[in-house]
Amino acid sequence: MIINTPILNTIYKPILKNDILICGMTTWKERINYIECPLWHICKQVLQPDIFYLVLSEVDFPNKEADLPQFIFSYLKKYSFFKILWVKDNIKQFKKNIPILKKHWNDNIVYYSLDDDVLYDKYYLYKTYRLFSYFNKTNDTIITYNFGWPPENPIWYDINYKRVIGKFEILKPSFFKNKNVLNITEDDIKNSSNWISEDWWITYNLRKNKELTWKFINYKFLNNLYKNYYLSNKNPLLDIYVEIKDKDKFKNIIKLYNSKFNNK
Repeated sequence: MIINTPILNTIYKPILKNDILICGMTTWKERINYIECPLWHICKQVLQPDIFYLVLSEVDFPNKEADLPQFIFSYLKKYSFFKILWVKDNIKQFKKNIPILKKHWNDNIVYYSLDDDVLYDKYYLYKTYRLFSYFNKTNDTIITYNFGWPPENPIWYDINYKRVIGKFEILKPSFFKNKNVLNITEDDIKNSSNWISEDWWITYNLRKNKELTWKFINYKFLNNLYKNYYLSNKNPLLDIYVEIKDKDKFKNIIKLYNSKFNNK
C-alpha cells in the first residue's frame, strides 16, 4: 500500500524530537575534495542533526587530518554537531552506517545514512523525520519508496517486496533482529567478484525481522527532497561493479548472511 497522507505536505513548524538524530556520510581519497557542497546541505538543514559523522578510513587517509582538505576543518569549527569518525579498516560503502550503528547500538537514535553525491533539500530531515516519527508511534517501522522504475529483478524492485535504497535509509538499531548485521569486515568485501551491496545487505537483514512494519511513501514526494550531485559521475562504485549481475549480487548476500549467522 502506498502512503499518501496529509502529513506529507505539512507546513514547517517546530518538532518535538524524542530521539537522538544522527546522520552519517562516508567518502574516500578520490572524492573527498568534492564533498563540500553535500556537507553544506546537511549542516544547513532546518532540523539539524544531533550528530553528523563523516566516517573516514585510515587506509585512505594514513596521515588522518593532515590528508584532509581545509574546508573540513572549517565545518568542524563552525558546526558543533559535525564530527569525523575515524575507522582503522576500510569497509568501503559500509563505512557510512556500520561503524555508527556499532557506536550507538544501545542508544535511542534515529540514524540517517547519507550519500556523498546527493544534495539534500533543507527540509529533508524535517519532513522525513516527521514521517518516520508518525509511523513509529506504535511499532518499529521502515519508511521507504514505492520505487519509480521498471523491475529488473522482482525480488528487489517489486513493490510487493521490501527494500531500502542507499540515499534514503532511516534506521533504528531495534529494526534488526541480530547484531551480527554489523559484523562486516574488509575480507567480506575485498573481492569485487563477491561484491556486497550495502543497501541490499541492510535490506536483507531488515526483512529477517518479521515484526518490522514497512510503509511505502509516495516516490515523487521523496524524490523532490534531493537531487544528484555531479560527484556521482566521479569514481562511482557503480562503474566498478556494473558487470556483476543482480542475481549474483543476491547470491553473495545470502552467502554472507549464512556465514555470519551460522545458517545452512
